[in-house]
Amino acid sequence: KPTNPMTIVHRAIITG
Repeated sequence: KPTNPMTIVHRAIITG
């Protein structure tokens, strides 16, 4: 899957 900026932001939210 391509690395989408939204995914990075979502990852940051999940990681806390």
